[in-house]
Amino acid sequence: MKKLKWYYGLCAFVVTLLLIGAGYVYYEKIFNEIPFKESLVEVDKVEEVELQDEGDKIKIVVTALYHPDFSEVVKNVGEIAENELDQEFIVMVKDQPDEKLSSFNDEITPAIYEGVRLGNYREIESYISERAEGYSFDHYRFSVDNRHIYVQAESGDSYLYILVPIDYNKGGSK
Repeated sequence: MKKLKWYYGLCAFVVTLLLIGAGYVYYEKIFNEIPFKESLVEVDKVEEVELQDEGDKIKIVVTALYHPDFSEVVKNVGEIAENELDQEFIVMVKDQPDEKLSSFNDEITPAIYEGVRLGNYREIESYISERAEGYSFDHYRFSVDNRHIYVQAESGDSYLYILVPIDYNKGGSK
């Protein structure tokens, strides 16, 4: 009889631990993740936000409408994330490229990464500008700040966003 009561006590303890764990996960989702995502969706031109836990970092994947200067969208999302997250994060922006924009992306991406590694930002800009002229986009923009290189192009209803982080530890002079 005493063994049977001990068994029930152990089962009750395990169930209690499971309920506490489930409650914590629910708490994190309802009181932390959902309000954070809602604050990001309030950023101009942001339609949807997806959070992906990558262990040591959180990947923030933003689906945004076309913006004439998408670096503003990235900076605004980054400011909110810096204020609300306790860990490192990276921002990614989904775009809607057509075949012409995809071809442009394939052509310039190696030059962007090489330029970042060498710290040749002006050369990147002139190379990309030359290539963009050949495609005759509706809108094209290249910009750099202390964290990223931003390239964007618009062609009809399609648009391309390229966001490349500058890692000063791997080249990209300061």
